[in-house]
Amino acid sequence: MKKMIILLTALAMIAGFSTVSFAASIVSSSHDLSDDGLGTTEICVFCHVPHNPITAAEGPLWNHTLTTQTFTLYDGTTGASATGISALCLSCHDGVTNLDAFGGAAGTAGNDIDTVFSGTTALVGTDLQDDHPVMVAYVGDGTSFKATPDQGAVIFSNTVECASCHNPHDPEGGGAGTTTFLRASNTNSALCLGCHIK
Repeated sequence: MKKMIILLTALAMIAGFSTVSFAASIVSSSHDLSDDGLGTTEICVFCHVPHNPITAAEGPLWNHTLTTQTFTLYDGTTGASATGISALCLSCHDGVTNLDAFGGAAGTAGNDIDTVFSGTTALVGTDLQDDHPVMVAYVGDGTSFKATPDQGAVIFSNTVECASCHNPHDPEGGGAGTTTFLRASNTNSALCLGCHIK
């Protein structure tokens, strides 16, 4: 019985430490908007809420207004709506939707990412022709693309999304030494080669 209590205590402590390290990873990162004068000092509330999330969103307990912009995709298709996990990312990175548009509020005009963080690379915009394709099917044909991605790349419901390469909760890519929220280091194109066969 004593061994069981010690084991359960140890597991609880490990779980507690991993939760703390997960929460600490976003603190003071560029996704920590709590000190940017946007109406709250909470960190997670810009994206997540414990109750009554936006049900149309694919993100867990999603709290931010979804973008209503239309996008020009990598292949030049225009008028596309944001879908999947990428719709969550583009709800801030579209340069139009207000960062403080969460919890059912429309947000304050001028609080878009392009204005609040002017001059940074945070703005993706609505023209995605100069960005890696997102919201597209992953074709793991074994010739051009690996059947199963590796090196940290993630495919969501057989679709390439912003979060296929980026982890919004980990600014340093699992210790990869980047600050671009990459899922892993891209030294020698390692992350790219997680999907692409070259």
